[in-house]
Parts: sequence; C-alpha cells; structure tokens
Amino acid sequence: MSMPEAGPIAVMRRSLQMLHQEHVGNLLRIPQPYLDELRPDRPVPLLDVLESYNRDVAVELARFGDQLKAEVVRVLERASANGVSDLKEQVLSLVSDVLCPDLYRKRFAIFISCIERHLARYGLPLDKSRYRIDIPESLASAHAENACRRLKAQVGNEIDLLALGVGAQGAPQQDQARRTTYERLNDLYERHQMAFWFVGLVGSAALGLLFL
Repeated sequence: MSMPEAGPIAVMRRSLQMLHQEHVGNLLRIPQPYLDELRPDRPVPLLDVLESYNRDVAVELARFGDQLKAEVVRVLERASANGVSDLKEQVLSLVSDVLCPDLYRKRFAIFISCIERHLARYGLPLDKSRYRIDIPESLASAHAENACRRLKAQVGNEIDLLALGVGAQGAPQQDQARRTTYERLNDLYERHQMAFWFVGLVGSAALGLLFL
C-alpha cells in the first residue's frame, strides 16, 4: 500500500477535494424541499422558487469559499514565507479546479429539469417562456461567475499576505491591523454584491409578471 503524497501542495489537494465533495453534496440537497412544495393543490409562484433556490446556492457557495480560504491559509501557514510565493501558481490552480462556475450553471439546469419531471407527474407542463426562466438563469450564472472569480482573487491576496509574513505568529501589530481592515472591506463588498443580486432577482420577478 503506497503512502499518501507529502508536501503542502499534496496536502492541500486532498483537503480541497474533501471540501469540494462536501460542497457538491450540499448543493445536491438544496432542490428537494422546493420540489416537495410543488403540488397542484398548493400553487407556488415559480419565480419565487427559483429566487429562493438561487439564494440558497449563493449562501452555500459563500460558505464553501470561506472554508476554502481558511484551508489554504491553514496549510500555507505551515510553510516558510519564502516557500509560499513559489507555491502561489500551484495553489491557484488547485483552487480553480474546485471553483468552477459551470458547476452552478449545470445545477440550475438540472433543477429546472427536475421541476419539469416533477410537474409532469401531475400532468402539468412547464412553460419556460411564460415564466421567463431565462432571467433567473442568467442571474444565477452571472453570480456564479463573479463569485468564483472574486474568491480566486481573495485566495491570491491571502497568499501574498502570507508571503509577506502577515498573519504568522509574532507578526507586527500594524500588519495584523492591515489584514483585519482588508477582511472588513471584503465583507462589506460581499454584502453589497448579494444585495445587488437580490435586487436583480426581484426585478426579474417583476419582468416575469409583465410577460404573463
């Protein structure tokens, strides 16, 4: 029996793969509660369902992103500051492997297919043009693209900070303060991004009503 690979990149690869598997499992569990609510005797506005589904996916993606960043920092903090810079490209490649916008586009498409099959059991068709499903689909795709790009940039910034010795034990107080300031600004940016996205979803619902 061969021993597992050693070294920060090998350790990180295994860690990120495990986190990604958990993340995909969580994504797979999101649709079922919504499908259970879709019944002929209990009408539910489809755009409301899609808005809520997209929100749940966005929350799960943000949670996964936080775990991913924390794991990258945890592993790299055990490497020397000089070694961190040399590992940056390899780390970002690993992150790109587990942060792919296509995953979320496919999950949305599969969710729509599940809705179609679920409604077909009751003899009900799904008129995609009537409900303007293309609007929440486009919003979900754009959010996934932007969120993944933003998370990759944040990981790159964390690596640069670690390479400078920021966050290590005994780091100067001003460096710690700089890191805290960055994290607060990033949190503020995240909140504005989500607010903008939700406003877009509300707008999509309004547009959908115009085309009924």
